Amino acid sequence: MNSVLRDEQEQGTWIELRFLSHDPEPDEGSWLFVTFGRHGKTEQESRFGWTNRVVHAFIHLLKHFPEEKYNSYFLHIEEDFFLRWVYERATDCYLLIFEYQGQLFPLKTSKSALLNWAGGLELSLLQASSK
Repeated sequence: MNSVLRDEQEQGTWIELRFLSHDPEPDEGSWLFVTFGRHGKTEQESRFGWTNRVVHAFIHLLKHFPEEKYNSYFLHIEEDFFLRWVYERATDCYLLIFEYQGQLFPLKTSKSALLNWAGGLELSLLQASSK
């Protein structure tokens, strides 16, 4: 498992989320590093912070994807990182649209790949907690 999610149809398109640090105290959170790649090249990368409430909600969403309570949209008030999705029956994939700092990054993937990504993110979170 890893913290990279790859597009299943567009070679060279991916998103990577890594936890740089994590403070497990209830009112604390994590620093993450995000990388978006298209056409085999890094398009954007940045560091941002999330509280534990948002971190755990995001991982929970991915582990139980697509969770109906989110109505196809993961939104929070802490940072410019949002996720929308549409199910495409013809391919049995989800079109994910990540929005970060006003830019859109589409990525098409399967539910099983999202579950694997959730496991990779949990592992990255645990490793960041032990630093």
